[in-house]
Amino acid sequence: MKPIKRKLAAILAADAVGYSRMMGEDEEGTMRLLAAHRAVIDGVIEFHDGRILGTAGDSVLAEFASPVEALRCAVEIQAALHTRNDSLPESSRLQFRIGINLGDVMEKDDDLLGDGVNVAARLESIAEPGGICVSSSVYDQVAGKLDLGFVELGEQTLKNIPRPIRVYRVAPRAAGAAKEEPARAPRRALLRWLGAGGAVRVSVGLGIAWLAHMCALAISAAALALASSASERSFAITASDAVCASARAFATRSPRSQAPASDRRSTWARPPRREAMMGAFCCAVGVAIAMRVERAMHRAASIHAAARKAAKSD
Repeated sequence: MKPIKRKLAAILAADAVGYSRMMGEDEEGTMRLLAAHRAVIDGVIEFHDGRILGTAGDSVLAEFASPVEALRCAVEIQAALHTRNDSLPESSRLQFRIGINLGDVMEKDDDLLGDGVNVAARLESIAEPGGICVSSSVYDQVAGKLDLGFVELGEQTLKNIPRPIRVYRVAPRAAGAAKEEPARAPRRALLRWLGAGGAVRVSVGLGIAWLAHMCALAISAAALALASSASERSFAITASDAVCASARAFATRSPRSQAPASDRRSTWARPPRREAMMGAFCCAVGVAIAMRVERAMHRAASIHAAARKAAKSD
């Protein structure tokens, strides 16, 4: 008798939810739907270097050398099936539960047996429809390696498993984002600020400030040109300084504080990466405009300085 060959493997077990009920309602339609879902599942498993061990109609069992790849595969399977189900009527949607365990298994021909496989199957049975549950052995290997959140369900007593198993439910990405490392938080906050239109507001604010300053200089220069006496020029200089100060005060006011609350909420809700690109584009446009008006600003500033010098000499 050949010695039993053992190895450590990550086992993925998936099973369809409500398959028997759907078969009772529409056998042919359910078989077509299951075949389409299975084509997606098999393709994703193959892409992640998994090996399908066996199927029993509505269930799939697969082996992976890495628990990280097994969990990546599970997440992509659920995302792909979610997309497919969204295009179907509510009564025709077929969801899968997935459980993943890392354990020692026995190899017999092309099949795997043992406690490691049984735990994966029991984890699948307690997962939510469209959800994923993993054992603590998987969690210990994938924690910090994937951008996912995990909810600890504590030690669970699983059917025909003699010991309690600590179980984790894979949470949506939004839940994982709340647990990011503190060192990465400032960078993410900056990205969110840019994504919320901060760059757009900066460029618009700078453009308005430059235009206001240029108009102030032009007004003061015109006033000085019309002034016929030293007292009139002195009054014009004082007025022009007040206009420039007002323009500077306007420019330093926070653009965000001027926006209605509804605008701020809708802006922060936009996807950060797309809006950051839009903000960068608007910054480039703002710089181009600034270069075009720079020469006019220098000319107006020269007129202003000459007028002030003439007034002082008087």
